[in-house]
Amino acid sequence: MEPAGNEDLVAAWLIAPDDGAHRAELLGLSLGLRLALTAAQVQAPCVVVGADDDLELLRDARLGIPVRHGAPPSGVVLVLRADAVIAPRSLAELGVGEVLCDDDGSWLAARLCIEGGADVSVLESLIATAERHPAERDRYHFAIRVGSAEARSQARRALMGALIKPSDGPMSRHFNRHISRAVTRLVLPLGATPNQLTVVVAVTGLLAAYYAAMPGYWAQLGGALLYQLHSVLDGCDGEIARLTHRFGKYGALIDSVVDDACNLLFFVGLSLGVAAMLGASWPLWAAGVTAGAYVPTTVLQYSAVLRSTGSGDKTSFWSADSGRLTLFDLLRALLRRDVFVVLVLLAVAVGQSPLMAAIFPLAALGTLGASVGRFLKSRAA
Repeated sequence: MEPAGNEDLVAAWLIAPDDGAHRAELLGLSLGLRLALTAAQVQAPCVVVGADDDLELLRDARLGIPVRHGAPPSGVVLVLRADAVIAPRSLAELGVGEVLCDDDGSWLAARLCIEGGADVSVLESLIATAERHPAERDRYHFAIRVGSAEARSQARRALMGALIKPSDGPMSRHFNRHISRAVTRLVLPLGATPNQLTVVVAVTGLLAAYYAAMPGYWAQLGGALLYQLHSVLDGCDGEIARLTHRFGKYGALIDSVVDDACNLLFFVGLSLGVAAMLGASWPLWAAGVTAGAYVPTTVLQYSAVLRSTGSGDKTSFWSADSGRLTLFDLLRALLRRDVFVVLVLLAVAVGQSPLMAAIFPLAALGTLGASVGRFLKSRAA
């Protein structure tokens, strides 16, 4: 079979079931709209629906591609059963002449060469002769027909499982995401938006820095706990954005800026709290060095990722590193935000806030040096 070639795709054709199941809502979106958004995500240039009333369902600003009623144009068409939940990667990897099937053999998606004016009877004939593939089931590959309560639960679990990103650190993957996804499921029915969650994350980070700046043990411990909560909740805005396809133009950039600002304020705040607690001046110098190294680090990283990706997602900053494991790779693993936040909490909990105040400038300087090297490497490439 030919490999999937989205550059040849002329349309996504949504086949709606007679029972209207595609209008049922799942995690903030109707099934039909979710599938149409997934088709747009894999570069379908337009969506074709078979009934006039489905046009209203798909009139959504998030879609970003035309929606029309009738038969699809001639060419390679992505045919989708509108009451299914399908992973973008499963659609993108579907080859021309291939059909994706559910466990019981029912077709869920197909990439077919169709002549203009084809109707459902022609489609059924094409699907019957196409090469059939059972739907894979892993974090990034799934195709589930939502026709029962059990299938609905499976689809919900699949969508929530796909929220774990390959770039997530170990603490985020095995702890933070479990809590953040529970919070996301809780606030989705309330109509929460990514920007609203970003505000909550920012307030939590500011409170963490405020309490960390106090000289008492319990205040600093409360600040460290809030900092951990800030790290956990930081995943919610992105999760809501991906589940509901609410990707603002500057959403990733705002999220990253909030994270970096809260990180810096907490580091400086805890250093000030240690200075007041010890009656010493060295933590003040440590705070100055931390801020002096942290600010140019973020400037370098943002300039690199904005130039290469146009978004504020800094996970791509280190993605071009070589596959060799170096000493710095091991240190960077410890300095990953999700891991470092836990180390800070543990240190504060055992009364070692001064140790963290001494480590902050060293970590900031090390990250600055590595960022300069990575930035120069990316410029040379």
